[in-house]
Amino acid sequence: MLSHAHKRLAGLSNVRLTHLDQANLSGVSDMSVDVVYCTNVLPHLDQMERWQYVLEAHRVLRPLGRLYIDTIALDSPEGWHMLSNNLEQRRTGLEVPYAPIPSTADELIAYFRMAGFEALRTEQRDSLLIVAAVKTASVTEPPSGDLE
Repeated sequence: MLSHAHKRLAGLSNVRLTHLDQANLSGVSDMSVDVVYCTNVLPHLDQMERWQYVLEAHRVLRPLGRLYIDTIALDSPEGWHMLSNNLEQRRTGLEVPYAPIPSTADELIAYFRMAGFEALRTEQRDSLLIVAAVKTASVTEPPSGDLE
C-alpha cells in the first residue's frame, strides 16, 4: 500500500508516508500532521487497540487535522460472514493466526467523540464503513484515554 501511495503522490512535497511497525503512531511527533488515514487496519485490532489508535491519531494531529478510518462494517453481509466464519473456526477447534473483527459505526463514533474529535461523518458503501472527523481547533490538554 505504501509503495502504491508513494508512486501516486511522488510529485507532492507536502506528503510524508510513514510505515508503522505496530498498531500505534508512536513514531509520529505530537501535533505534526494534518491527516491520519487508516484503511483496512481495524479488523486486525482488538477493541482496546482501536481505541488507542484513535487516541494516538488525536495526539499527532494538528488542530483542525482530520482522521479518516475505513473498515469492514459488521452489519454488512461481508462483515457478518466474517464474524460467522470466526465463530465456526472456533467451534471446529481451528487455530488461526488472527480472527478479523468487523466494526460498527456506533463503536467508532464513540471512540472519536471520547478522543475529542468533532464534525463526525459516517458512510457505508457495501461492506465498507467509513468514519471521518476533525480535531477541535483549540486543544487545551490531550484526552487521557480514560473512559469515565
